[in-house]
Amino acid sequence: MGSRIARQALYLAAVNAVRRSAEWRTIYLRKRAQGKKAKQALIVVAVKLLHTVYAMLKHRRPFNPSRLLVAAATIGT
Repeated sequence: MGSRIARQALYLAAVNAVRRSAEWRTIYLRKRAQGKKAKQALIVVAVKLLHTVYAMLKHRRPFNPSRLLVAAATIGT
């Protein structure tokens, strides 16, 4: 749903992130190991990328790759 152009841009950003960043590649490979197909794993990365960008804008903080791989239960501590 939503804008087709926005979805395509987000998908391509996820592809690029997986190719060039070890942190995003780790998330992708983790999802592949859980049995997801390649496209499904890329969509997971795209959604996480979108959430990360939103949080950066909302809290006005720069990207911190060390927070990317932290379990959700430990982020608030």
